[in-house]
Amino acid sequence: MKTVIDLINLFNQKFERKTKVLSANLAAGSTTVTFTDASLTSNATVFISTSQYGVVPTQADDSTPGTLVLTFKPQLSVLGVTLIIKEA
Repeated sequence: MKTVIDLINLFNQKFERKTKVLSANLAAGSTTVTFTDASLTSNATVFISTSQYGVVPTQADDSTPGTLVLTFKPQLSVLGVTLIIKEA
């Protein structure tokens, strides 16, 4: 069974859209999650979503090209983090 992220990526491939979806998990007790992808450029717009309502990053560091490091307050359980990247 395909996930919503799989379907978005298939749609983008078929219609050559410049949108990418990346997902990662922030382990319980951890504070940072790192995304690395060539589409993370200074011209891209990034939307951040988490699996827990109201939990948002406290800091975002994009000082390294192609990398985005998100910092969160420590979580009691695993937190899903999703980026939707819209390339310019």
